[in-house]
Amino acid sequence: MSSWVTKVLTVLSEYKNQEGVLRHRWEIVQPTNEETGKHFAPALQKTGFYVKDGELRRGYAQGLTVYDLNYMQKNWDKIIAALTPAPKSASPEAEETLF
Repeated sequence: MSSWVTKVLTVLSEYKNQEGVLRHRWEIVQPTNEETGKHFAPALQKTGFYVKDGELRRGYAQGLTVYDLNYMQKNWDKIIAALTPAPKSASPEAEETLF
């Protein structure tokens, strides 16, 4: 059985509620198979977060709303810059999360 993880390549922005708890963040992610080295192309993803048993946990990718499409329109240049491959020596290590 293969082991797929979602590598977070870049965090573009975060939204926290009034209490300061992270609710979602915009990320550039890349699903990667750790065993085979295969991976998908980097992609824009809005990821939800929730608190369970007092611990902040990563949720699933969320569907996009009109608000989200407006965010994409206003931040288009930032998104494209984050999706454009950088030289291998300049790219920071990616954060890994279960896929």
